Amino acid sequence: MILGWFCYVWMMNIFTTFLPLYLMKTQNIELKALGIYASIPYFGGIVGAIGGGYLSKWLMKWKFLVIHWLPNASPSASPRCWQALLSWLFRSRPA
Repeated sequence: MILGWFCYVWMMNIFTTFLPLYLMKTQNIELKALGIYASIPYFGGIVGAIGGGYLSKWLMKWKFLVIHWLPNASPSASPRCWQALLSWLFRSRPA
């Protein structure tokens, strides 16, 4: 969670300070036109948030959950879900 917050703040600083200054100094874009170019990442974020909401709604509709993949799934199966996921992620792979 801390790593996610760090990345969020870092990207926000890039989009609010570095990107506008970079575009003004290197690409000679005026301040009025800069507002349009600097807002493109935010519009992408809006589209991504809405698309992610519809995707999660679709996944929930089809019960596409990790807990349903485990045999004898129960409310106490959450630690087993994490164990299965982590063992799959860190499995030994042939060289």
